[in-house]
Amino acid sequence: MKAILFDLDDTLYAEFEYVKSGYKAVAEYLSKQCSVDAKVILDNMLSNFKQSGREKIFDKIVRTLNLNDSIEVKALLYIYRIHKPHIKLFKDAIWVLKELRNEGFKLGIITDGLGSVQKNKIEALKIQKYFDLIICTDDIGPDACKPSLIPFQLAMKLINIKNNNAYYIGDNPAKDFYGPKKLGMKTIRVRQIMDSDYVPQDTSDDDYLAEYEVYNLMEILPIIKGKMDE
Repeated sequence: MKAILFDLDDTLYAEFEYVKSGYKAVAEYLSKQCSVDAKVILDNMLSNFKQSGREKIFDKIVRTLNLNDSIEVKALLYIYRIHKPHIKLFKDAIWVLKELRNEGFKLGIITDGLGSVQKNKIEALKIQKYFDLIICTDDIGPDACKPSLIPFQLAMKLINIKNNNAYYIGDNPAKDFYGPKKLGMKTIRVRQIMDSDYVPQDTSDDDYLAEYEVYNLMEILPIIKGKMDE
């Protein structure tokens, strides 16, 4: 028995879609507060995001709209985190997951991020039924976020599979591959082509690099099946 474990954000779906979904929920709330069209507010936030990322994005929109309530930024963050996202899997994801299950692999997810947020994403994607194990590192503790070895050790223990019989599929060399490589798991980086300016930071440190790189989820199948036949 072998296991294939996946990262979630930008591996199975485009995280930028979640960002847009959250900003839309925030914009609709703010539109009611200040009588400004929600689309105008949303466009402003997306423009700021593309210029400087997520940092202080809600502080900026509150200032732009001249809202002085000191609790407003916290309200926006709360709305962003609890909203029910409108997101979808990469187009090849379901086919790949079904194919792997048909081949007899155990499947899992190991994902960073606030536990409640990640679970909302998983529910919105409707993928629970494909996985034997879903680990949100936030549920384990602050020392379990990738690149920690802890969530991978836990996953291998819970599904009772040896490390050298497992793959981890992710997108971000800064954190996705260090842990599984240290444990003797095989690693594949997926460089999805996405509608955003986000590009994971590369590294020259071999400990953080995946053994294989592909450009869509379909391409992981010949790698995994090829190893099965060796």
